[in-house]
Order: sequence, then C-alpha cells, then structure tokens
Amino acid sequence: MAMDTEEELAWIRNNLDIEHRQLSREQATRWLELLLADRKNFYVLGLMGFILKRRRDAQQVQFSNEELSSFCGEFMLKIRLAARRRRTAVSLPLFDLVGRRTLRSYDLID
Repeated sequence: MAMDTEEELAWIRNNLDIEHRQLSREQATRWLELLLADRKNFYVLGLMGFILKRRRDAQQVQFSNEELSSFCGEFMLKIRLAARRRRTAVSLPLFDLVGRRTLRSYDLID
C-alpha cells in the first residue's frame, strides 16, 4: 500500500479525537491494508496519534513500554473492529487507551 507519510500525519493530527466507529469504510480499510503490508509503519503512525493526543490532553511527555505496548494491541483491535464494521455498544477512541477491563466488559477480548 503506497502511503504518503506527510498526508497520513496530517490526517492523524486533524483526527486525534476520532472514535473507531467514525472511521469510514475506506479509512478503516486503508489502516488494515497498512497493518498487513507494513506492520512497523502501522504502529509508528498509530503511536504518533497516541503520543500527540496525550501531549495535547495531558501534557504527558514520558511513556512506559507497557503503556505503548497496550496501546498497540488496542489500536490493532479498534482498526479491525472498524474494518469489519462491527457494531459495539461503545465507540472507542482510536488514539487513546480504554483499558483491558473496559474491553473485556464489552466482550471485545478474552
């Protein structure tokens, strides 16, 4: 999948508050194709969104490995949910953590 990183970063900066159900089918498919074609770039772009959002909202500048790892797992799940157009009772913020307890409460993970 050919991607213009500057275009993608601009999209991320303009959509830090987007929720997974707000992604269009085309956007979700692009993210999923990127995951399959270039997993590293998928996570780099996702983490950029997470870090930019946290810096903006909480002025957070340091992130633990656990926090970044948890975000990556959640991010992949949210993209897959959006690509499958799976309706959930809650709309999950794409570039933020919701936590394992929340995901379990909606039967999204075991």
